Amino acid sequence: MTVMGHPQHDLLMLQRRSKRGLTSAMTTRSPAKPTPPLLRMVLMLCALSAFVGLLQLSITSNTEIPLRNIRGGVSRQWSVAPCASPARPVRHLVYLKNHKCASSTVQTLVLRRALRQNLTVALPLTGVYLDYGVSPNPQFVRDVTSTPFAPPGGVFQVLAHHMRLHVRHLQQVTFEDATWITILREPASLFESMYNYYQMQTFYHVSFTRFLQGLYRWLLPGQDKLDLRNVRKSRKRMTGRYGRNQMLWDLGINDGDLDDSQVVTETIKTLDDTFHLVLIAEYMDESLILLKHLLCWTTEDMLVLPLNVRQDRYRSKPLSESDSHLLRLLNEADVRLYQHFLKKFKRQIEVFGEERMKEEVAELRDLRDQDISKLRRPHSNG
Repeated sequence: MTVMGHPQHDLLMLQRRSKRGLTSAMTTRSPAKPTPPLLRMVLMLCALSAFVGLLQLSITSNTEIPLRNIRGGVSRQWSVAPCASPARPVRHLVYLKNHKCASSTVQTLVLRRALRQNLTVALPLTGVYLDYGVSPNPQFVRDVTSTPFAPPGGVFQVLAHHMRLHVRHLQQVTFEDATWITILREPASLFESMYNYYQMQTFYHVSFTRFLQGLYRWLLPGQDKLDLRNVRKSRKRMTGRYGRNQMLWDLGINDGDLDDSQVVTETIKTLDDTFHLVLIAEYMDESLILLKHLLCWTTEDMLVLPLNVRQDRYRSKPLSESDSHLLRLLNEADVRLYQHFLKKFKRQIEVFGEERMKEEVAELRDLRDQDISKLRRPHSNG
């Protein structure tokens, strides 16, 4: 007895028809022709070419784009000269604060001036970082301009906190006529300072002394180079921030590009056009004098005591020349960056005038000593 219209009967009939149709198709379909070897080779070459293109795009995105100006190739080269307009001091400033480069000392005088002049300063909502650090933050502009400290329009007069350099992002939150500065330090001493200050032995699981001993084992026989296969094992960064070639990493290069000589060369050239002045930590007083004239600030504005200096218990013994050499090999990209801007800095002092520099440095130190004497003077209760 057949019951038409019953759901179970209809489902059973559909399954049988589908099965018969599938069996018929399988028996009548002609076999697929194999792909010719030449065509397979062409397809493989196309896939390889596409992969290489994507890799190049990745490198460009990671190194060139973050450092490229929105408005094209605008160079911020400063023609070194004494301030010609003391009555018109700089009010718009971008200070890229690099790790362990005496950067807190410079930040202090910048923020103090901003406070005195009632300038708007970009402040992190929490902590000391304006960005997340691990990679360029696509939400940087939104995050900075949405804090309670943001002025109307979201354009700040001063940026002076830790952040990785991303020129295109920063240009969206500061004035077009802003003066751009940063600071560098000799790479071997920087790495030693960073390793001990941030207690990186908890990350690498070896003391700084043992870390140096490991570097000696990485030397290539008969060559003044480290085995990059071993060096790359130290590529990971403590908390995603601290590691080898720290300055160039702060300045926007990702770890995968730090061993690419061409990328480093192009980046240094780009950075040379990005900053009006690059201070040198080993020449702090001379740097402050040049900064004073670039910004048309006063000598009193440059008075500051060293900040964030390590306590003696965090200091290791002085580096030997061989240890320093190994650390420079480990941080080869930073060495190239530092040497470039150190040479430029010394040329700037020559242009400024070496005798004038000596006079102004002496004046700065005298004023600083007077301030220190006032601080040491006992206060009366009356």
